[in-house]
Amino acid sequence: MKSAANLSANQQALLVQVENKTKSITRVREERRGQFQQSLKKRLKEKAPELRDLVTLMNQDDSISAQENQEMREAWMVLYDALSDTQREVVAALLYEQLLRVGDRPKDTRPSGEGHRGGPAGQRGQRGGQGGMGNHGGSSQF
Repeated sequence: MKSAANLSANQQALLVQVENKTKSITRVREERRGQFQQSLKKRLKEKAPELRDLVTLMNQDDSISAQENQEMREAWMVLYDALSDTQREVVAALLYEQLLRVGDRPKDTRPSGEGHRGGPAGQRGQRGGQGGMGNHGGSSQF
């Protein structure tokens, strides 16, 4: 994006700040989710675990993730606000191309060793959270 949008020095500095903030949020999220996964595994090994407690924990993680996503989108919007109309058109075209590529990717398939679908721990770790504007699967390309 940096070269395609012909960013000024100030805009490039802002881009670096936004990318760093995105990486920081992503790093914290990944650490939290790793701890969360371990906690879920430990609790599920207990005799007769109370699944409602696990759902409460999942809902808390969802809420935290939503706040993180909002924070990342707001950071990227600060950069977007600093762009000229021409630069915004370039960024919109880049985003469009990126969305087309994401749409063309095959769906993730589960390894054959996993016999069940979903479940409390099934899909939690698959959400990435990396990426500009709060998307869940890419790098911070805006």
